Amino acid sequence: MQSRHIVFVVAALSACVASASVAPLGNSVTIGGEDFLIFFDTQVARNDSVQLCVARNSTLVSFDRPGRYEAITNWSFSNDMYGQTYWTDAFRPANSKEWLWGNSGERINEFPWGLQQPDLENSTDPLCIFVWGYWGGFFDDECSANATFLPVERETEIININGEEYLLSNVPMTRHESMAFCASRNMSLLSFDRPGRYEDLYFWSWETGWSSAVFWTSALREEGHKKWIWETSGEQITDFHWGLQQPELADNYSRQCFFFWPYFGGNFDELCTETNSSSATASFCQHH
Repeated sequence: MQSRHIVFVVAALSACVASASVAPLGNSVTIGGEDFLIFFDTQVARNDSVQLCVARNSTLVSFDRPGRYEAITNWSFSNDMYGQTYWTDAFRPANSKEWLWGNSGERINEFPWGLQQPDLENSTDPLCIFVWGYWGGFFDDECSANATFLPVERETEIININGEEYLLSNVPMTRHESMAFCASRNMSLLSFDRPGRYEDLYFWSWETGWSSAVFWTSALREEGHKKWIWETSGEQITDFHWGLQQPELADNYSRQCFFFWPYFGGNFDELCTETNSSSATASFCQHH
């Protein structure tokens, strides 16, 4: 079996795809109303991809929801990814003829088999299914074969970065909404007010595929002022870690905040009020 390039993973609320041509590592896409996170060239066996998903509070993609297969297939053709392949959660135990969705144990009744498939129908080994749009659909294969993977993220998850616990949400919010979201969980919006925290989160974002995400921080410059503070603590900011071509609003004395965008090098200033600010793609909450 030749090398392949995608695997989908699905969890409770959203998801991810692996591709080398559509978007940078960690970009989010919406397919059929579900959010997916795109990864590149992560070549793993099916069972390894399951474990990678579990580590992200996710499960490998299953087509147990009406319309999901068609939505992903149409998206792959629209984005020139129909030649790629991805693992599914489909599983056939050894010495069995019955296919199941591994995570739920639900029996599979519909098989949009690809060209000349299934070709391992008489095998007594455990089998899995990958999707290959270019050749028409499902392909059975040994579960040890390699493919890439697409995990589906939960809306929120607790993560530990260098010994510090954070709450991560991938729901787009304005800064005011992000502040309220963290406060509702008895936490505060991200502040780089501890030595090493910026570096911890910067490297974590690149290692985990979150570098393209945009995170609001609690940084604030009130209207008419030049001084920046961390709003949650009132502490003055002296180290800014500005991103590419930043700051761009240095001479504008309207109320400003800044967001953290690792992919483009750091922090970006932005106009913000309680009722009007851009939506970041994710939020980090930290303990007070």
